[in-house]
Amino acid sequence: MDHAVERSDFVRVMIVLGLCSICILMLVYLPISLIPVWQTQFHVTTSVADWTSSAYGFAYAIGNVFWGMLSDRIRRVKILYIGLFLLTLMTVLVGLSPSLPLLILFRVFEGIVAASFPAVAIAYIGDVLAPRYRAITTTVVSCGFLVASVLGQVYGSLMNRSFGWHAAFLWLAVVYVLLAISILLLPKGTRPSTQISFGAVCLRTIRLFKNIRLVVSWVVAVPILLCFIGMYSGLGVLLSNGFGRSAGELIEVQLLGIPGIVLSLVAGYAIRYYGAKRVLISGVLIGCLGLLLEAVSHSVGLLTISSIIVVFGLSSAVPGIIMLVGHFGNEARGSATAVYAFFVFVGASLAPLLETALVSSYGVRCFFVVLAGILLLTALLSGVGIRYSASK
Repeated sequence: MDHAVERSDFVRVMIVLGLCSICILMLVYLPISLIPVWQTQFHVTTSVADWTSSAYGFAYAIGNVFWGMLSDRIRRVKILYIGLFLLTLMTVLVGLSPSLPLLILFRVFEGIVAASFPAVAIAYIGDVLAPRYRAITTTVVSCGFLVASVLGQVYGSLMNRSFGWHAAFLWLAVVYVLLAISILLLPKGTRPSTQISFGAVCLRTIRLFKNIRLVVSWVVAVPILLCFIGMYSGLGVLLSNGFGRSAGELIEVQLLGIPGIVLSLVAGYAIRYYGAKRVLISGVLIGCLGLLLEAVSHSVGLLTISSIIVVFGLSSAVPGIIMLVGHFGNEARGSATAVYAFFVFVGASLAPLLETALVSSYGVRCFFVVLAGILLLTALLSGVGIRYSASK
């Protein structure tokens, strides 16, 4: 392929998928700012309102497996744009929900449909881009996932204040239509073999569990989003109860996490020189350090710096895991990435439940220490369980 065409495809794919990763993954984090609103409006406890987040996360995790396996059978770009059109419909239904049971039900459907993006997009990058552009594009997309963690909360807070929580979902639905049209203009990619039945794809996915290095890579993905979402949830509690800060000041601290995510773009280049495993372990240990600093922070300034360290570390670890999963998955990378996404969003679903259990009983600082301990164990498991040379 001509170098100019390769570069053009790289720029278009990176921009469109990067925007998709931010806008679609915002749906995971919107409830962090809206749960108190739903709790008041529907007259329920926090533990009940939390299911608007956890139910979505579990549905999202399961949906990733389905769509990822399907992407080894059907052209991936088709799944991406059909998924976005369906997501538009589901997001409208969520925005119009008149009761909490319906809201949770539509959030489940929304989670299943939104899952058509992450794993399929990562596999699609391998289909359409030259090898030298894959790591940086994967890093941009994975960073978009984490930028969404900040923007989702900020967007939810600002939209709720100005127009109400319904509008937050309805405006996102409009964005999804535009993104679906943009994906229609991207390279089509390779057509998966039609000789392989969906049942055979399922069987091949099950066989992936025999690959110990791949299984370990999946398992170490669980704590990443768990600690990421848990950190931001705990941050809001500590700023409000520990420092008496307003919601506006929480938004400012959240926005300051974005530079940490942007800095993590260096991970794409670091993987070339040091290997995915080293980048993964380094990022996890940096996140662990940041959480420990948050646990002992007695000023808003130190707390903010600590949160940026956590964000930078975990954001840097994500591309490393994704590259490992893609490498170990080999020709079944669509299915392997789908199972990876399943494990990631199991972690995301557990975050609010773990926070509710620990913060109410032991306090938010203890919660940060527990999260740091989880990341330390993750680094140890990665070092022992994953064999991967820097040259690969």
